[in-house]
Amino acid sequence: LQKNQISKPIITSEVCFVLKVVEEKPPYIPELKEVKEKVEEALEESSNDPNKQQLFLTMVKADFSIDNSSNLEDLERNIDNILGKL
Repeated sequence: LQKNQISKPIITSEVCFVLKVVEEKPPYIPELKEVKEKVEEALEESSNDPNKQQLFLTMVKADFSIDNSSNLEDLERNIDNILGKL
């Protein structure tokens, strides 16, 4: 859709959506560290939802970075350390 265009109705079994483009922005995916705190707060508020619990666990497991600028042995040691934390 172009700016100010309105979509055809998008109908699901429970709701109907009509979308209008009001502004165009370049694509942007934030880094996890930029949104992690907000997501964790949202998950804490409704921790009874199993989907949100799974998302939280996935985020915790995904919050690692590996320095791959050394040799293979150091890389394997870093990976083993991370796996040991899971």
